[in-house]
Formats: sequence, C-alpha cells, structure tokens
Amino acid sequence: MKGEFLYVLFIVIVLGIVGCGNRMEETLSESATAETIQESEKKMLITIGDTVLTATLENNEAADALKKLLRDRDLTINFSQYGGFEQVGSIGSQLPTDDVQTTTTAGDIMLYSGNQMVMFYGNHSWAYTRLGKMDPASAGELENILGNGDITATFSLAEADLEVNAETVKVNSEMLELEDGLSAISFKGNDGFLEFMEQGGASSDAEVVEYLKDKLLSNIPDLIFGGEINDVENKERN
Repeated sequence: MKGEFLYVLFIVIVLGIVGCGNRMEETLSESATAETIQESEKKMLITIGDTVLTATLENNEAADALKKLLRDRDLTINFSQYGGFEQVGSIGSQLPTDDVQTTTTAGDIMLYSGNQMVMFYGNHSWAYTRLGKMDPASAGELENILGNGDITATFSLAEADLEVNAETVKVNSEMLELEDGLSAISFKGNDGFLEFMEQGGASSDAEVVEYLKDKLLSNIPDLIFGGEINDVENKERN
C-alpha cells in the first residue's frame, strides 16, 4: 500500500514478541482490503510500435489474473484484425471468465473464450468478460491504430502499479521517543501487508517479528526489537 504509515512500537532489550492476537489480524485485514481497492485503480500500458496507450483494468477476477501475469513479465501478443471492428490474439494462458452479453464500443478490452484478448475499435455484440477500457481516445484515433491490419502489442503494468511490489518501505522521520520504552517511527511506501497475507500471514509470533524486522526495520541500525506490541497504527494520509 502506498501512503504514509505510523507504527508505534515498544522497544526492549530482549528479542521476543507476545500477543499480537486479534488486533494485528484486524490491521492486516484492513490493510489488505485497502490494497485491493487501490489495486483496482491501476493502469496498464499497451505498446504498439511507437504508440503507447493506457488502459484502466476492470475490478474482477479476470483482470486480477492478467495483472498477476504482468507482474512476472511484460506480455506480447500477436493480434489479427477481424470483422472491421476488433483485434484478437491469444494470451497464452487461461483466465477466469464471467461472460456477459455485451455491445462493445471503441476502446473496450475483452476476454473471449478464456484465453483470447480482444481490443475493439468498433461496435460488436457478443458474450465477453471485460478486462478493461483504453483511456479516452476517439473512435477515429483507435481505428487508425488498430484498424490497419494485424498488429503486435506489448502489455505491461504502469510504473505506479509495479511499485506496489517493488518499492521498499522507507523511514520518513527520525525515531521519536514518546515515553520511556515507547517510541514511534513514520514510514512511507509499500507496507507489503497484502503480499504477507497472500502468502498465508504468520503462524507464530516469531514470524511476525521477522516480517516487521525485514520489511519495516531493516534500514534502522542497532535496533533491538521485541516485547509486546499492544497497537500497530496504520494511517494512510492524503
């Protein structure tokens, strides 16, 4: 999750952690939910020759599966022009489908038969699963790009989306001692809670300690972290 995060931690001499319990689980769940909402707003880049288009991905299982493919690598698809209104090409993987009878408009990106991507520069009515929509461009502009024979297009996540996986959390301020044994640190960046939850979360207090040390506290030297975490405050600030 992008944003600014304030983690209030007890600092003690002996390593150890006790009783994260329900509060940590609630924090992780809230963070994962916010991450999911933010993910739905991410952009995809479509490169066709020297032309780069952007598209907003749909908030559904098919688009999420496509995002996962693009996080591993860019995807290049050879498209064939068809019917005077679309370009269609094989994704090379089977994606989840939830087909709905749809009349397409220019800019629609649809999934057909679970493994075919269709980019429209005209209208057509069929049962598709929506993957996304190219950002505003006139039908004439899209026809010039997509309507002149077969094309090859490369799909990638926009830089902001890649940062969800790649950016390291950075300390945004000095450690502030609130009182004896209680300090606060402000972090800015990706807290990684969604990935943490997707991998199964923690099965023990020790795993929680290791996650916090490796992800959030690795660039704070000589910090001995442990004790009981009574509260972890996670605030996204505008």
